[in-house]
Amino acid sequence: MASTPAATASNQDAKPEEKLNHSDGVHAFDPYPYLNLLQRDFHEVEPLWLPPGFTKKRMDAAVAHLMEIVGVDGVEYQNADHANAYNDPFAIIEEDKAFMSSCAILPTSVEQVVAVVKLANKLLLPLWIVSRGRNLGYGGAAPRLRGSAVLDLKRMCKIIEVNERFAYALVEPGVTFHDIYDHCVKNDLKVWPSAPGLGWGSVTGNALDRGWGYTPMGEAAKSMCGLEVVMPDGDLIRTGNGAIDGSTTWQLFHGGFGPDLGGLFQQSNMGVVTKLGMQLYPAPSGIMSCYVDVPDVTDLTALVDTLCDLRRADVINNNPVIGSLMRGASMRGPRATFYKGTNDVLNAAELFELKKEVDKGAFHATFALYGDKVIMDHRWKQIEAAFAGLKGARLRPGKQFFAKDGRKHLRATEPEIQHGPMSTLHVGMPSIGALDCIRFRAEKGGHFSFSPILPPDGKAVFEFYQMAEKVCNQFGFDFDSGMHCYARHVCSVTMTVFDREDADMKERAARCFEKLVVETRKLGYSEYRCHVQYMDLVSDQYDFNGHALRRTVDKIKAALDPNGIIGLGKQGIWGNQQHLKSWEGSKVTKADEGHALEKL
Repeated sequence: MASTPAATASNQDAKPEEKLNHSDGVHAFDPYPYLNLLQRDFHEVEPLWLPPGFTKKRMDAAVAHLMEIVGVDGVEYQNADHANAYNDPFAIIEEDKAFMSSCAILPTSVEQVVAVVKLANKLLLPLWIVSRGRNLGYGGAAPRLRGSAVLDLKRMCKIIEVNERFAYALVEPGVTFHDIYDHCVKNDLKVWPSAPGLGWGSVTGNALDRGWGYTPMGEAAKSMCGLEVVMPDGDLIRTGNGAIDGSTTWQLFHGGFGPDLGGLFQQSNMGVVTKLGMQLYPAPSGIMSCYVDVPDVTDLTALVDTLCDLRRADVINNNPVIGSLMRGASMRGPRATFYKGTNDVLNAAELFELKKEVDKGAFHATFALYGDKVIMDHRWKQIEAAFAGLKGARLRPGKQFFAKDGRKHLRATEPEIQHGPMSTLHVGMPSIGALDCIRFRAEKGGHFSFSPILPPDGKAVFEFYQMAEKVCNQFGFDFDSGMHCYARHVCSVTMTVFDREDADMKERAARCFEKLVVETRKLGYSEYRCHVQYMDLVSDQYDFNGHALRRTVDKIKAALDPNGIIGLGKQGIWGNQQHLKSWEGSKVTKADEGHALEKL
């Protein structure tokens, strides 16, 4: 089978959240046990947050026009569904200053998106774009500009094509990693998608935010190939070879003729992506998931150097992930299950006991090898030689799995889980289990991530670790990090997990993040993405030549979107609407029998 068309009608007709569970036994996934983790318990539909310059009457009229385009059921407005779904479930600021939206618009087609964007220009209604709104730890579906209308693309969920021979897919924004994985498995396609830690998110949203997965093609931004975009004025374009009407090479060549605009829509607010091409990993003949840990924190230097050298030489095929001790422990459940003490931060003696209990070193790492037995055995010998000089390192090969029944390509369903549930990601099988770590501090926990880019140099990473652990401990948090090791950079995703019902802990979490930003910048680094609350702060760190890059991007934004309609404030991009950077919002509450406008 060379290519498969759009997914089955029954799958496409399902409601987005129901569709996640539609796998015919291929890959059972039930999101509902996790939904209480995201619940903010908004039972009142008021207050109504308004966009800049809007009154309640003007907003009511705008919603009526929007319903003419997407239907009555295509707009969530002043109801509990909107209040609960379109916010940041892990907000750390007071509720009356949270990043709340005015309504949500749910189109089902490109034509509807075009019509909504054109209408928004006429009404001066700002839109905040989400593919599914599952960007947990970075703001979820919450808009940076309070009162924006969320344009939620989750009902545009068609898998348009999966081409087995050339290993690519073309999808709409609402397609999740579970959807694309199940489609490939059901149709016995010899390609593997590359899923991130949480598989219920959007393939498109993850790629546009420069997320990653765990196969050898894990860098989503590099695998992205060909976009269809509704521009801020409502024009519809296709990037690269998609600009040729009827092109058959759209997903095969990253360039085109002239400038490659694909990167313009990554982490930006320059348009609404309605289709995305993604190159996939051709299924190999075999796989072996591997594990290594080191006994002391000072061994982090050698661990980083060794893994990055091996990855750069392509001895290790995918990007290894180094976990701190607390990261490994947090995957086991709530903190209270393994720690009976009262300290906010575990001391050295307690950490030593924890290492024995969870059977992990001070740092541990997982990675995978792919190919036939001869290739994997040869690579494993090179890995053993590379780690031979690292005293105390425990190197554990996994079981090798190969294609059965004379086939040349391994099915993603054939390998067994090894070295923890996250190893399923090595074959592109999505998981949702990483959400369990949210319960680390409390049943109603939350988190945000601090994600700087570091050089692939052990000394530099260790210096960052020492600083970050000190800052986290200062504010009462253990150092919990996953360091993603690429050939030429390391991304250290430091998790701050907190109790959403503990105001003091949330305040400490906020101060911890802000200090991490400042101290990391002193080392010469900054984040590559962040929570909506801190987009302007992180943008400030990119300060070469007086923030020349930001000035240039703002000029592009102002030229393409003079009315400031699309995603104002995303990544600190405000175009010619700089005055709205400090907008704290306006909301409508009931007063007597009428409505009063309350300006915060």
